[in-house]
Amino acid sequence: MPKQKRKVRAAKIKPKKHKKLLVFLGAIFSILTVIGIVLNNYGNNVVFEGRQEKEKILSAYRGTLTPAYSINLSQPFMVSIGTISTDFTADELVNGIDLTNFIHIEVNQKIVRFPVRLAFEGDIIHVYAEIKDENNETIGRVIDNDWWVANPQSTASVWDRNYNAFAFELIDGNKIPVLQISMGQQNKIDIGFSLYSQGLPYYFGITMGTLIGQPSDEDLQQIRSSTLFLYPSDDFIGELRNPTGYPTNNILVDVNRKIQLGNSLAITGNILTVIFGISVASLVLDVLRKRGKK
Repeated sequence: MPKQKRKVRAAKIKPKKHKKLLVFLGAIFSILTVIGIVLNNYGNNVVFEGRQEKEKILSAYRGTLTPAYSINLSQPFMVSIGTISTDFTADELVNGIDLTNFIHIEVNQKIVRFPVRLAFEGDIIHVYAEIKDENNETIGRVIDNDWWVANPQSTASVWDRNYNAFAFELIDGNKIPVLQISMGQQNKIDIGFSLYSQGLPYYFGITMGTLIGQPSDEDLQQIRSSTLFLYPSDDFIGELRNPTGYPTNNILVDVNRKIQLGNSLAITGNILTVIFGISVASLVLDVLRKRGKK
């Protein structure tokens, strides 16, 4: 007699257990969908805040200079104006440094007053400066390391400015660097500036040296190419032309990381919302379909 084949029946999930499973999965998927929505909203808010902070950095016309290092009073302190450098002892620093006495220039028997002054308190340097254009209008100043620049939209005498934590530069309407300050090296400050005295321009560039009198076109080109930072600042904010020997200081690093984090959170939130939102919708449709059959 041939053996009869036994039919194997698939185990059926009881309606009550099936319903509980649907409820459980629906609850889990709903929670994950809500988490996705929250992550997406939070991520978008972080991106919005990051972009606002970035725009604030790019459009800032006020800021604060912070020396990269404290002064080591047991070592000489170097002050460089243009390419002229002099060392000072701790005792000499106590009384501050008047740059007019540092470099003595006379025009028609009148001493040219320099627009930069240095003061010292303990191991901290304090910079004071005021830069005027050829019409004797103030276009930039530094008071106790806090810098200010006239908005280029309000005056033709300012073209741009650039800065990071320890350095600052002001570019005038002729694209000439008229104030350069760098405190990015131990026991040293580099200063460059321009000024007008009795109708004559004086240029003291950090990299190009000193130029007095009416510059030629070649001189002006050299001056324009001797900036401390790269320009325009919207494309190169905080980027030094020659960063060798200076600490890394990309002022957009934290802001860019914040924006990237916000984008990642928003994308993750979108993925969760789409995947588990569709799953919840599928479960609901399945339940409605079964109710319809009844």
